[in-house]
Amino acid sequence: MRLVELKRRIAYEILADNAPDDDIEVRDIVVDSRRVTPGCLFFAVRGEKADGHDFIEQALLQGAAAAFGVRDLTFPGYVRVADIHETLRAVSPAVYGDPQKAMHFIGVTGTNGKTTTTHIIEKILSGVSPTGLIGTLGCRWGGRTVAPENTTPFPWTWYRTLAAMRHEGVRFVVSEVSSHALDQERIAGTQFDAALFTNFTRDHLDYHKTEEAYFAAKKRLFDEYLRNDGLAVVNLDDPKGRELTRLLDGKRPLATFSLTDRSADLWVKHMMARGAGYELLLSYRGDDIAARLDLPGRFNISNLLGALLAVSPWMEPAQASALAAGAVVPGRMERVGTRGRIFVDYAHSPDALEKVLAAAKEFGGGVKLIVVFGAGGDRDKGKRPLMGEVAAKYADTVIVTSDNPRTEKPDAIIADIVGGIKRKEGLEVIPDRSAAIERALKLMRDEDVVIVAGKGAEDYQIIGTEKRHFSDHEEIRRHLGES
Repeated sequence: MRLVELKRRIAYEILADNAPDDDIEVRDIVVDSRRVTPGCLFFAVRGEKADGHDFIEQALLQGAAAAFGVRDLTFPGYVRVADIHETLRAVSPAVYGDPQKAMHFIGVTGTNGKTTTTHIIEKILSGVSPTGLIGTLGCRWGGRTVAPENTTPFPWTWYRTLAAMRHEGVRFVVSEVSSHALDQERIAGTQFDAALFTNFTRDHLDYHKTEEAYFAAKKRLFDEYLRNDGLAVVNLDDPKGRELTRLLDGKRPLATFSLTDRSADLWVKHMMARGAGYELLLSYRGDDIAARLDLPGRFNISNLLGALLAVSPWMEPAQASALAAGAVVPGRMERVGTRGRIFVDYAHSPDALEKVLAAAKEFGGGVKLIVVFGAGGDRDKGKRPLMGEVAAKYADTVIVTSDNPRTEKPDAIIADIVGGIKRKEGLEVIPDRSAAIERALKLMRDEDVVIVAGKGAEDYQIIGTEKRHFSDHEEIRRHLGES
């Protein structure tokens, strides 16, 4: 699209006689001057460590078609706008050819379960049509995976990714939609055909400040980004899910799911443990559906139910359940190693940790449960003692360690966690995460269960401002002698 056409979408000002070439064809947007290529647009975004305005001249010298910012500057090719993020949201879809118009979108929001649910949906839909996935573990389509920028990318990456997917024939896009993305309007211009609410518990209060504001951000997916005829899928087992159901009832198509509530459109009539998964008999609006889930934990049954309803505009749940069998999700109750029952999970909130540990308890018998976990630095401190309390409630041995301490002192984070643990028997504190994992494996007997929680598929630790390579998977295998 030509620059002159993009400028019609925004309010702008040219300072001095330095107007860019309006006839130039624009094909890309960058916010990092090191990635400038001839003909792209450079947007001066202020970040935590640097201000893009300091690199405008460099970007223009490297061939940017124009540079956008909010300061009063007079570089040739510079365009001043009132709000850089609003401008990005306005032009990003057009620069990449409005790719969302050629595809169907399913968005999943909620505190926990987004990654697992989107992976189940992707497995179902990819059985019938080319499907793209956007989320915590990256963007995936056509056999390729692009490393994640955020759970839900910023507008320029969001639309660049969608354009690449459309170019390769992707018909369905399933995406995790985070509360941060909704609050910051990263997906502005996208309309979803189906939106799914998994659950709601305390998280991200370092950003949202209150649970009310956090829920309001989640609700925006249904109020602002779901088509008028789009399907809202809601978990009736969650109190906020029931509240959302009441708020949406009569306003748009609605489908509900539950593990036990027979008033839901889809619920579980019978479940039987099968290895690390379940054989299920589901009821969908009066019809029985046989299903299999190869993931442990009742919370994953809930994720499956939501996924089956989310694809119901395009296929019947019975067909979807057959396609969902065998779904696996990296870093979500993922079994690691060939000896013992050792699982890695991303659980990093009190509710998520409780669900994972409760699932591990389902193995029963004389099994002892050992958990290794920490908490992220520079994040909500109030959830740390709650996580400690949950761990002590379920686990026989609790090993508190470091997660991503960031700029906080690991010992201070650990002290916050330990403050929630009343029962000190079975409690160990080992700040070094590798040593903590080694200790758990030494304590493990053949039938015991070890849960290493908090990082899932992440392959790094953030210590200070440095990102260092670290993988729970690799450490487990190394200490087992299987690397």
